[in-house]
Amino acid sequence: MIMALVDFEVAPQSRAALLEALQPLLAEARNVEGNRSFRASTSSDSAGHIGLMHEWQTLEHFRAYASSDLVDRMGKVLRPAMTTPPVSRRLRTESIEEVRG
Repeated sequence: MIMALVDFEVAPQSRAALLEALQPLLAEARNVEGNRSFRASTSSDSAGHIGLMHEWQTLEHFRAYASSDLVDRMGKVLRPAMTTPPVSRRLRTESIEEVRG
C-alpha cells in the first residue's frame, strides 16, 4: 500500500473556504481506481494548516493519480492560497489489520 501525506499552510481566514472548495475534488479522488482513502485535515496547532492524507492499493495506482488532471485541478485551487511550500511524504506501508467497531 502507498500512503501520501501532504502538509502546508494557508492564511487562517481562507482555510474554511479552501476546504469547502476542495470537497468535490476529494470525492472525485476517492473514486479513482486503486484509492483506499483520501481526506483533508486541519491542526489545532496552526489556524492555517491543511493536511491531505491518501492511501493507494499499489504504487502504479498512486503514480496514475499523481500524473492525472485531478492533481492539476487540486493544485489550481490550493497552490495560490499556500503561504508555505507543501511538504509531501510518500510511504510504502503494510497493513497489519483493520479493526471496525
